[in-house]
Amino acid sequence: MASLDEKVKLRFLQWQGLYKEEKPFEIVTETIQGSESRRTNLLFGTNGEQTITDIRGREGTQFALDSHGFAYRPKPCPFDGYDNKQRILEEYLPWAESIIKQEIGDIGRVFIFDWRLRRSDFTPRRVDLTELHQYLPVASTCHVDQSPWEMVKRCRKFLGAEAEELFKGRIRIINLWKPLSHTIQDRPIAVCDGSTVDQADLVHTDYVRRDDVQETMYLLHNDRQKWYYLSRQTPDEVLLIKIYDSSLAVKAINCPHSSFFHSKIPPTAVPRQSIEVRAFVFSRS
Repeated sequence: MASLDEKVKLRFLQWQGLYKEEKPFEIVTETIQGSESRRTNLLFGTNGEQTITDIRGREGTQFALDSHGFAYRPKPCPFDGYDNKQRILEEYLPWAESIIKQEIGDIGRVFIFDWRLRRSDFTPRRVDLTELHQYLPVASTCHVDQSPWEMVKRCRKFLGAEAEELFKGRIRIINLWKPLSHTIQDRPIAVCDGSTVDQADLVHTDYVRRDDVQETMYLLHNDRQKWYYLSRQTPDEVLLIKIYDSSLAVKAINCPHSSFFHSKIPPTAVPRQSIEVRAFVFSRS
């Protein structure tokens, strides 16, 4: 199969002098769209073209979580109940946990703390971010889901006093992402080789919800960054993305990522539908 490399203009955070005095922030309540002032001080834009290298044909041998921050794996999934929240909880999440365990190996425990459904043709006026079964739009900016501080906060929130003991070992946040039922031809995910990321280019940003303030990280452009994707990813192929790693002995401690517009979308292409699972991965050492 021919390689389908892409040249696209990814959307990066644009540095502003005001960030020296004011932390980057975005206010997100139930209202997604609105004209209220000061809902955010973020500015996104493009920085020339980026080459997104198609790794179809070598995805299983050359890329791994510790070396690159991402991994694609063939994992046939028998699940088909994505319209049923209870079935996702009882059937899909345990399957996703088993895939993460197979990939990591040295696991003491996996704890799934979040999951999301996304559609590329979905632009809601209002959304309840506490309702996990509600579809969200695809992410269109280069980002890492949680900062190191957010990892600590969420670990303490979900695991209480047990978290302090878990902090003594290795902690990772791993996302497992896959298409629902169709091959991806519209808005695939681009992943950045984590070993090419300068951590100083990840800008910590407050994500302000009605009842909580979370911290995410947006990426500034750097010519060193190398981007990849898997063309025509099928529902039987999963993408594992590293969001955080407490180990300093690995080349990639996280993996910025974003969707992008494919240059050749067939007129019959089905809009992207995907599910992502977010998990803490605890190791004994």
